[in-house]
Amino acid sequence: MTNTVGILISRHIFQDCLRGRSPYESFDLYTRYAKKEGLRAIFFTVDHLLMRQLLVKGYEQKDDGTFVQRVIPIPRVIHNRIKPSVPLPAFQQLKKTPEIILFNRDNRLDKWRVHQALLTDSGLKPYLPETRLLNLNTFEQMSARYSSVYLKPRDKSLGIGVKCLIFTEQGIQVTHAQGRREFIPDGKRIGWLKKTIRQEPMLIQQAISLIRTDEQPIDIRVAVQRGRGGEWKISGMVARVGPAGGIATNVAVGGKAERLLPVLERSGISKPAPILSEIEKVVLHAANRLAKTDPSLADLGFDVAIDQDGRVWIIEVNGRDLRITFRGARDTEAWEKTFATPMEYAGYLLRRHVGHKRDQPSVAIITPGTLPVSTKGSGSVEISAREIAKEVGKHHVVYLLGKEIHPMEKVHVVPMNAKTRKGYLEQTVGKLRLLMPDIIQVENRPLWIKRVKQLGPRPKKILFLHSETFLQPPFAKPSEVGKYLHQYDLILTNSQFMKRQLNQRFSNLAEKIKVVPLGVDLNRFASIHEEPVKKQRIENRMKHGLNGRPVILFVGRTIPKKGVHHLIDAFIQVHKEHPEAVLLIVGSSYYGKNIETPYVRNLKEKSKELGQSIRWWPFTPHHQLPAIYQMADILVTPSIGREAFGLVNVEGMATGLPILTTKAGGISEVVADGVNGHLLPLEGLTEGIARTLNDWLKQPWRLKEMGRESRKRAEDLFSWKRVAENLSQIYRAL
Repeated sequence: MTNTVGILISRHIFQDCLRGRSPYESFDLYTRYAKKEGLRAIFFTVDHLLMRQLLVKGYEQKDDGTFVQRVIPIPRVIHNRIKPSVPLPAFQQLKKTPEIILFNRDNRLDKWRVHQALLTDSGLKPYLPETRLLNLNTFEQMSARYSSVYLKPRDKSLGIGVKCLIFTEQGIQVTHAQGRREFIPDGKRIGWLKKTIRQEPMLIQQAISLIRTDEQPIDIRVAVQRGRGGEWKISGMVARVGPAGGIATNVAVGGKAERLLPVLERSGISKPAPILSEIEKVVLHAANRLAKTDPSLADLGFDVAIDQDGRVWIIEVNGRDLRITFRGARDTEAWEKTFATPMEYAGYLLRRHVGHKRDQPSVAIITPGTLPVSTKGSGSVEISAREIAKEVGKHHVVYLLGKEIHPMEKVHVVPMNAKTRKGYLEQTVGKLRLLMPDIIQVENRPLWIKRVKQLGPRPKKILFLHSETFLQPPFAKPSEVGKYLHQYDLILTNSQFMKRQLNQRFSNLAEKIKVVPLGVDLNRFASIHEEPVKKQRIENRMKHGLNGRPVILFVGRTIPKKGVHHLIDAFIQVHKEHPEAVLLIVGSSYYGKNIETPYVRNLKEKSKELGQSIRWWPFTPHHQLPAIYQMADILVTPSIGREAFGLVNVEGMATGLPILTTKAGGISEVVADGVNGHLLPLEGLTEGIARTLNDWLKQPWRLKEMGRESRKRAEDLFSWKRVAENLSQIYRAL
């Protein structure tokens, strides 16, 4: 679907467009020029949008010229051709969907804001007639300055509501766009003006003495559009000739479109090349200026005047050029260009924003949605997904879907805002329909394959399993797990331990399972053995009254399976031999929430006997953890559950700390026993912790030696760059 461009058409003309009867739009031309760009054109109205599912019931032209309706994901790039006068809910939702590029999205331009934007450019100022917001004061000022002015509605086009005012000694001669005339005596002009102002917001503009032919006013419509390289280009210029004695040239008020050069010749301009070159230069300059105000602009119609002295003026700018003008003038080349150029631009947008790095498979990483990805409260799964996306995004197109997710360099973040788990999954599937990545990577939610497989066989499905939790009740029925796991194209685990666990339960999955150990940001978790960190470490330790005292650190959730009770019981024994030591416990019972459970209350009560030697710090956001690790001398992770990997250990290792941990789960694959730490058996864990800490605290030189080995091991085996390289090889092989 990355080669599909949507064309959003007004519901009022859509059926005529399908029948080839509309003078405004040509589906034949859109289709022809889309194909030249290697694109597939899909036509629809707002009524065809299914925004909840991010689908559209669009129409595609077949080779025989007939149309077939298909339900497809909403195209990622859409050329907007509607100009709603009232808010349309589906259209508003479409505009707010960040994964969709809707070019020319806000094409109902406010004439006053356009004028102000152009006026800020000194190069354009000489081409702008004086224009003010209409009120009693500006009316008096403009009437004193000019013998004739125009009144224009601020938000209308087609010449509707335009009035030309000629000031005389007796009053005001008013000519309406449709030709009606009236005279306002001088004594009644204030009352007439107040009534006019009450009707709608209007502008008052200096009148330009237009070139004429047979008393018919002439102006020029210039179509300016973005093309193949994203640059502005002129698709066509056409003359608009108003009725004799008229004040407007719009077809809606009696004007007529004609080919430009013959009209200019009739008006007395025998050598038009210099003036046309000037017009081209000015409107391209103006288009670039307006695009700075609204980058989505891509299709502008400039109304340009040439006055009796040969001076060029920008009278007005429209945000949706009506191509009927070129058709009416029988300028086939320009008419077709107005369809070809937007298709060139659509191809450019797809290549630049959607299809870049196509030599590598694109990947969508789906986080569980229960915890935030970027803000306070993210867990190890979210941290891993975030860091993997950053690194993989340097070589692949990567989409990261999740809750509370901040913009990231080289990653297409897709924030999700569903309030329920069911809603999150439904929203995820909808987004994936839009994105259509080559690979979908589900983070630690094995049963989600039930919904993800609805996207069809083309995207490969990967499960990255971080723990056994969601393979067990109450999250999964043991009898069904194997069936769902088998539907993935590949299963990644973060440790050999996890792979063995899966192989024992599901031997038929062995060929689908690959191990990708997790990593750590080596720059953020800088080593305490480096000089710049040493200085900051001392300052932070002094700030917290820790200087000169050995600091034993625990970071993690304060729940039974993390073994905090063993650590506290052990530290009470250690304190007898090393009363200067401090135990720092950082974390909470749940991610991002400092809920004091009975388990935590019991541990805190037990800690009171040692006063400030045991310190409890609340949950700390991940980005603040490096400074805490860097204040410590030893990291203890006394897990008694089957820890699949243990990201905390790698973070401590990167910081240059010796690690005291257990042989539970996959931890032994991270910590090298006797090299950068020690692995304790679960049996007699409390005594083992106490014995090891007492031994280590007597040998500070050994702590430094193991700490340096920790950093070296982290650099050699556990950088996110290494993780990304492993994943990139796996993605390419799928």
